[in-house]
Amino acid sequence: MATVAARKDDSRERGLLDALEMLGGLRRFVDGKRVFVKVNLCLARAPETGGTVDPEVLAVLLKECRRCGADELVVG
Repeated sequence: MATVAARKDDSRERGLLDALEMLGGLRRFVDGKRVFVKVNLCLARAPETGGTVDPEVLAVLLKECRRCGADELVVG
């Protein structure tokens, strides 16, 4: 069964970090690993529409992956 975490917050950074903690923390997924982050860039729409990734959220996720010990990050 899949586990899902969602968190709404005025701060995208705080919301993402809280949601990751709800999953038990990012370290258990990325520590010592090569991590591929698949972003949604297929639509020419603003991030607020949900049609494409929010650059702020992506930056926070990549920073947190590094902090949690990811050996290599690949974004595609």
